[in-house]
Amino acid sequence: MERLNLFHKFLLILSLSTLLGIVALAGTISYLLKKNLVEEEGKDTASLMRVLGGSDLSPETFAQGLRQGEGVAFTRFADRIKGMPEVFRVKIYDNVGTLVWSDEERLVGKNFSDNLELKEALGGKVQVAMGLLKREHIYESDRYNERRLVEVYVPLLHPDS
Repeated sequence: MERLNLFHKFLLILSLSTLLGIVALAGTISYLLKKNLVEEEGKDTASLMRVLGGSDLSPETFAQGLRQGEGVAFTRFADRIKGMPEVFRVKIYDNVGTLVWSDEERLVGKNFSDNLELKEALGGKVQVAMGLLKREHIYESDRYNERRLVEVYVPLLHPDS
């Protein structure tokens, strides 16, 4: 086998460096586009949820639904949200993180205290997360054949409510 002369070594190193740079740049662009898309989707969804929540879930209606154990207002709110094709699960939590209503009744009453996005949302911040299915998604995996999903946590009421 012939030994590479200095020029060929330089070309090989230059080609490999260029290829590595292209791969790194493509990965960075992909990450930034996905991050931007998720953030924009979260903002749009949060705005819509607040508009719908403002008309369907006043603090009084929310409290009444909790006291009476019926979710007529919650159901109306969820039905309107589920009109969006991307939405396949609606969960409504109280201010301590207990699931008080869901379109999946088997989840009601559970508390997922290990959910960091939920904790932030209970503090009043909109949270958007794209990731793998979590422990709390036990029933979503039945209907959703992907391992990743986007979650949007939107505080509908003032945290002191």
